[in-house]
Amino acid sequence: MRPLLVQDYVLMEQKPNTAAAYGAFTVTHDISHWTKANLFSHAGKKTECLARFSTLDAERAPLGFDLRFFTEEGDWDLVGTNIPVHFVRDPGIAPPRNVRDFWPLSPESLHYITLLFSDRGDPLSYLHTNGYPRQTFRLIDANDEPAWCKFHCKTMQGATNLTHAHAGSNLATWRLAAQIVTEAEAAKLEYNPFDLTKVWPQSRFPLHEVGILELNRAAEAGPEPFDPANLVPGIGYPPAHAPQSGAPNDDDYAQPGNLFRLMNAPEREHLIANLVAAMQGVPEPILLRQIAQFFLCDPAYGKLTADGLGLSLDQALAPDLVRAKTTIG
Repeated sequence: MRPLLVQDYVLMEQKPNTAAAYGAFTVTHDISHWTKANLFSHAGKKTECLARFSTLDAERAPLGFDLRFFTEEGDWDLVGTNIPVHFVRDPGIAPPRNVRDFWPLSPESLHYITLLFSDRGDPLSYLHTNGYPRQTFRLIDANDEPAWCKFHCKTMQGATNLTHAHAGSNLATWRLAAQIVTEAEAAKLEYNPFDLTKVWPQSRFPLHEVGILELNRAAEAGPEPFDPANLVPGIGYPPAHAPQSGAPNDDDYAQPGNLFRLMNAPEREHLIANLVAAMQGVPEPILLRQIAQFFLCDPAYGKLTADGLGLSLDQALAPDLVRAKTTIG
């Protein structure tokens, strides 16, 4: 059977909601010193896999990105989206229907909102989508020593535009990378390392390439169940930990603020334009509270949003619209 061409993905994306393809994962870098999982046992090891992409019937919604590895030790499922964080800390909570009332009262969601409404939240196609399993994994080596891991599946087609070179390629490939945090490093983090609303800064915890995923034949995109409980020896989950308080804290604002400051001028313009468009028709008190939350991430974030909505930043920063424990100045 011939490899999938770019044209095949165009046809797949014309089908509603879901597309899938089979392929193979090949280890390029040995990580057996971190995990005894057989599929990572040595460079060159090849494992058949299935990828599924899914969308929701909404203009701004995360794109599902699920992988199944058919390993010699059983199936291993990576279930995630194109957004590397969750909108709340509790993975069991589904997105609320009335988000306009929810977001301004949930500072933990600011990181998710900033990513979702940025250019990163609107990939050009399935081919140009990164995948981020939400879970933190527990890698276990041959001596039963653990380390914590976040997997990143990075598109090799380019995260935004389909270039002439890619259009002529038969390959649809992604690079699987592992971000590792030791138990000692996790204990020194200034926030809970298992917090789903946070990322691990790559400046402190760099990505380590693990292998290459190549999709090469179409699959039926039916209701194939992907289950995060499908694990293999050497890969597990962190121990149960106490749920975190929903009260706002400095780190709820720190990471979305850092993300905003990393954006160039056009990226900021797109973010603000997308947010302003989505906030049309929302009652003014809710808008003012949301502007105050953006201001706490970065003053320019709040000011640009206020200007885009034609509202007063000073009014948004009135004491009754800002969490009492938070100081703004």
